[in-house]
Amino acid sequence: MLNFYSTYTDPSSVSRFAPTAANVARTTAKDQEDICVFGLRHGESLVFQGHALLSPLYGAFTLMGHTFCSDSPLTLHPTIPEALTFHPVFSPKTHALAVIEPTPFPTNPPILARNPTTVTPDLRMTLAALLFQLQPAMCHFEAVVCVRTMSWCGVEGIEKTVPLFKGIFSVPEAPVRAEEVSARSAEEGREGERILANMARVRGFWPILKPTPGIKAFAVPASFHQTTHCRRGVRQQKDGQVHVLALPHQLPAQRVRPHFLYRVLLHLLSPSANTDHYTPKSHPRIAFVEADVGQSEFSPQGIVSLHVLDRPVLGPPFTHPHIAPHRSFFVGTTSPRDDPDYYLACLGELIEVWKREFAEEEENGGVEDEEEGRMERGKRVPLLINTHGWIKGLGYDLLLHLLSCALPTHVFAFYSTTTPSRNLPPSFISSLSPLVVPTSSLTCPPTSPALYYLVSPAESDPVAPSQKYHPSDHRTLTLLSYLHHDSERFGRDGVPWWDFDMRLVERVPWCLDWIRGVKGVWVLFEEVRWSQLLYTLNGSVVALIGDLEDESVERLDGEGMDVDDAMQGRAQLIPPPYFPTPAYPPPPPKHTTCHGLAVVRSIDPSRQVFHLLTPLPYDKLRRVNALVKGSIDLPIWAILDNRGGGAGVCGVPWKRVPYVSFEAGGGVGSQARRARKNVMRRGQAG
Repeated sequence: MLNFYSTYTDPSSVSRFAPTAANVARTTAKDQEDICVFGLRHGESLVFQGHALLSPLYGAFTLMGHTFCSDSPLTLHPTIPEALTFHPVFSPKTHALAVIEPTPFPTNPPILARNPTTVTPDLRMTLAALLFQLQPAMCHFEAVVCVRTMSWCGVEGIEKTVPLFKGIFSVPEAPVRAEEVSARSAEEGREGERILANMARVRGFWPILKPTPGIKAFAVPASFHQTTHCRRGVRQQKDGQVHVLALPHQLPAQRVRPHFLYRVLLHLLSPSANTDHYTPKSHPRIAFVEADVGQSEFSPQGIVSLHVLDRPVLGPPFTHPHIAPHRSFFVGTTSPRDDPDYYLACLGELIEVWKREFAEEEENGGVEDEEEGRMERGKRVPLLINTHGWIKGLGYDLLLHLLSCALPTHVFAFYSTTTPSRNLPPSFISSLSPLVVPTSSLTCPPTSPALYYLVSPAESDPVAPSQKYHPSDHRTLTLLSYLHHDSERFGRDGVPWWDFDMRLVERVPWCLDWIRGVKGVWVLFEEVRWSQLLYTLNGSVVALIGDLEDESVERLDGEGMDVDDAMQGRAQLIPPPYFPTPAYPPPPPKHTTCHGLAVVRSIDPSRQVFHLLTPLPYDKLRRVNALVKGSIDLPIWAILDNRGGGAGVCGVPWKRVPYVSFEAGGGVGSQARRARKNVMRRGQAG
């Protein structure tokens, strides 16, 4: 079978930008930070692969649906502002690449949640020198963008950990060999290649200036532009009445969920939406309920969560594991079919939390706008729900039940013209309308929500390449990124946000005493006897569960734990409190929350201690009092030694490494195919 992915070239993935000495300036001294400043004219765009810190020096530009503005529009003689806000942008080729496009400066610039960086004297001198180089052409630019390196964040280390993801951030062509290109340019006089080499010297920032196979640029489908008339209706709703429900149709198994839809919807509701001007109806905060346990945006697989976002999301799911949920629950699987009742109970509790804490106007308190000097009292937070893509049979029933709880005002659904079986049934609206009923706590939304159909992304581009990465690969990428990220350092400049150099087996684990610190252990979807419980938990991925601090709930005392009669008489081994399924339900959503995931590195039965590897800080770990194991498997790449040369793990040979074997598979088809040319047909036998 031919691999069309390696030969396909997306025309929109090539930048409409020609680097010259008039529009690109970069630091050249070795002791200076890697900084590049470039100007964009009207109609130009820059597609890049990698990761970098971007800031609008002057003018405005759009990126992934957001509009980023400087403090003032571009002038002929600009001055360096006192502070700049640098936004971390991640653009790996596992997803659509980021595109920087200039846009006219809005009349009322959007007010974003900022983390400004004070312009130091050295940085001010550097920027002034770079802008001086662009001064002759400054009148032609619509936006001037500053790019700083972010190679210190450590995310590129995942390429060494998982060979499958090698090259997702770096381009192995000419930009990697920037010094050689620059030397050749000086000899042959090719100015464009020399400028490209200067831009590529900003480590981690690789502009795409020529057709490159296997990549695709971020673009909003035309069908979404056809529904832009809904923007005014969405943004002019009364505060708190807007919550948009994204309903993708059932995608093929090899397809990855179109994250661009709810990413664009997030930006539509936010103050940085790409509109002609900022309106007071924009929302500084947006609530997001993740109901897709297979391809989540802000958490690893198997978790449903409620997030409250106050700043742009500029990267694929695995690049922002630090965004902590306001509330989350561990479902334990990548599909709700295993326990639909518990799945709906968790989602219902998340929606109730939003209604109780964010949808109702508060009498006291508010968010103070420092720039405007005013106080927005009790501003309601709209809700955006990302549903699962299972819309057949039980999945359709789960969808309708979720709608009856959410009471959506706007619904966005994908449809397919070539495969109608993946579409919602024609009776969808009639089935939805009776479920929408008034509630006492919220103003009743319209009887029938506004429904917008979008063409499936699989059909919007008929010559799109096949997906190189399976959804399971993306789940592996997200889980490994979560396990290796440093939540306490994330967001700070100059320090690693991920640590892939230290393997999981080298890390010092946390110790959880199941006598004093654990009130319950659950193993979902399997009936495990207590005699096999510790074997089941060892080397597995578990959820860390805790009680709500503001709830006076009845504590689990382990009275119903299942212990074999033979183990009860062993004084030297006190068993952990175990609640087997299906005799006992999972942790109740109303009284508990999921703090995160951990890997059970080992178990010490004599000391009654679990050894856990988790990125959670101590202030969250001290609230953990229960462990739940689902069907989430630990990726094999988290077990292997990426520096040991293949002889074992940390010097231990493969024969002594537990849970891992490299034996060749047997059975029919395991051997190489051989052609037997000595077998003749009956007619040839003579």
